[in-house]
Formats: sequence, structure tokens, C-alpha cells
Amino acid sequence: MRRIAYLSGEVRCLLSELDEALAVFSSRIDTSCPPGCITCCQYPDVQATVLEFLPLACRLLEEGRAESILDRIEHQPETLPGCVFADETGCPVYQDRGLICRLFSASVRVDRLGRLEYLACSILHARHGRHLPAETLPPVMSDWGLRLEAIDPVLGSHWYPVNEAIRRALEMVLYSNHLDQAG
Repeated sequence: MRRIAYLSGEVRCLLSELDEALAVFSSRIDTSCPPGCITCCQYPDVQATVLEFLPLACRLLEEGRAESILDRIEHQPETLPGCVFADETGCPVYQDRGLICRLFSASVRVDRLGRLEYLACSILHARHGRHLPAETLPPVMSDWGLRLEAIDPVLGSHWYPVNEAIRRALEMVLYSNHLDQAG
């Protein structure tokens, strides 16, 4: 569990740094979703890495909820069109949400013309347009993805549907914990 705890700590540090960058960006433009909107969270093709969900998996293990969430993902996939955690109240694991969850609607990618293309839904595009001025200091999604990958090149570079990434993170944490328990 030592390796998992180390990786989780490194990811938490990265996410904390990202949260600071997002706060600066959000002070320049309003990146907040409309109240109660979880449309993006329910999109079935959101891709994520196992690594970005290790902190969440560790927290769920500490809370004694890892196995029940894993069971929910494995035995009720047809009732989970998007993220296993998304519900009408929003995101109950918001503090430990993954990198992709933090970056969507609050980051850009550099298009082939060098412009900053805002990565957001149609509602936020209507509010701000598809391209943002550089002075808004938006986080660049690929930069943060590469920084995540640098923590662990294997776990940070393989992309899965979000529930699959969460499932794999939970399995890693539960298995590692089981090995520690067994001595």
C-alpha cells in the first residue's frame, strides 16, 4: 500500500496545484456550471486514467466504501450512463474528483493555429466563445495531463471510460490493502 499511498499523495499535490491555477482562471472568467447541471458527468464516453482516481479510491477505502462502490460499478453498469458518482445533487466526491473533471469547462487546448480553444459545453461556449484570450491565463489541458503522466507513466497514460478508471483504481487499492493485511 506504500506505493499506492505515495502515488496518491503525488496526485493530490498536483490536483492542489491545479486547483490554485483554476482559481486564478475562474477569477477572470466565470467557469461555473449552471446550477444543478450534471450533463457532462452523465456523458458515457468521458475518458480518464486510473492514476487520477487513486486519491479517491484511497479515501473510499479509508471510509469503508470502496467495496460497495466497486460492486455498484461492476453489477449495475446499465444504470450508470456516466460517472458512478453523478447524481441530481451534483458530485458527492467533488474534493477527490479526477483531473478530467477539474479541467473540463476550466481549461483550453492549443489548436492548430495556436489559438486557445476553450474546452467546455455549449452553454459555456455561448457565454465565452470557443476561443479565449491568453490574458485569461487558462490551464492547458495537455500540460496537466503530461504532468499527471510524469507521476507514473503507466497509470497516467492509459485512458478508460471514467467508471472503468474508477473501477481499476478501486481494485488496485483494495488488492494492495489485502496484501498488506495478509502480511
